[in-house]
Amino acid sequence: MKSLGATKVHAIATHCLLLNMADSRMFETGISSITCSNTIPTKYSEVNVDQLIIDVLRRLIT
Repeated sequence: MKSLGATKVHAIATHCLLLNMADSRMFETGISSITCSNTIPTKYSEVNVDQLIIDVLRRLIT
C-alpha cells in the first residue's frame, strides 16, 4: 500500500491471533497500527464486542 502512495497502513481484525510474532513482522513491513476486537485479548484489543455478543445470544435463546 505504501508503494502506491499510502502514508499510513492500519491493520484491523476481529480475532487477532498474532501467531509467531506476527505483530512485530507487520510493524517491520511498515504497518502504522493494529486494532483488534476483544474476542481474543491482546495489547491491540480496542474494540469491545461484549454487548454485541450478549445481545445476539439473548435473541437466539429467547
